[in-house]
Amino acid sequence: MARVWWSLVILVTMVLGTAQVRAADAGGRAGGRSVPFTIERIVERLGADNALTDELKKKVEAVNEEFTKKMAEAAKKEGVVAAQAEIEKARQAGDRDAIRAAYKKLTEAMGFNAFDEYKKALSAILSEAQIAKLFPQRPGAGEKKAEEKK
Repeated sequence: MARVWWSLVILVTMVLGTAQVRAADAGGRAGGRSVPFTIERIVERLGADNALTDELKKKVEAVNEEFTKKMAEAAKKEGVVAAQAEIEKARQAGDRDAIRAAYKKLTEAMGFNAFDEYKKALSAILSEAQIAKLFPQRPGAGEKKAEEKK
């Protein structure tokens, strides 16, 4: 009987733990989109050589809060909801061109580029070395933008 009881306790704990993790994940998102970097992830990516001071951590947390509010407001717009549905449909179909087009619609509907806005806000408080560590340039990304400008 004791074995059954403990098995039941373990099972309930696992189920509740999974539900809590899912709720925490959903809580960090605004309209299906989350802040690109939590403070923990920033600290992890920067490493010891580019560590954040306590003052910078507070500033980054303030940026994250402001960005979350901005994303929540944007998520309420009708065009944003439609664009997000379009992105999901394109992802399921595996159509990269449709995904890009839907993201372009999403940016237009929101009225701002979320990634660029977030990076700009962090750039105002972090050093160039820290920003380079957080947002490393992908190989070939600069070449693609140069071709687009031609």
